[in-house]
Amino acid sequence: MSNPMTEAARSPADRGQRALPLVAALAAIAAGGALWSAARAAHGGAVSSIERGRELALSICASCHVVAKDQPSAPALDPPAPAFAEIASRPATTATSVQTFIQTTHRDGRSAPLPGLQLSDEQALDVANYIMSLRRS
Repeated sequence: MSNPMTEAARSPADRGQRALPLVAALAAIAAGGALWSAARAAHGGAVSSIERGRELALSICASCHVVAKDQPSAPALDPPAPAFAEIASRPATTATSVQTFIQTTHRDGRSAPLPGLQLSDEQALDVANYIMSLRRS
């Protein structure tokens, strides 16, 4: 938790710099639904849930998480949120638990809440299926 006195003493530029990952995440969230719909339409609905989940995650989640080894840029969040491969490797993780986590408060006691993520049930399941596809057998 940040100290309000310390936060108030920071320059506006410092406070703005800290807000950049949040702004990037919010912009990605706003664009994510449109990208998901466009990808689905472009493939005539034939894209698998895992493929849709990967594309959606790259457009929305990569600001904070390592979504894929080949993602175009590193997460802006420092330190980054858990990598999707790490989440998938947790023994108790299931597609249902990931979908629920995405659609609820996105709090695990170690991380900040996800800012205003509004995914449909199908989109959340697609992202969950993508994450679970990263689990090593």
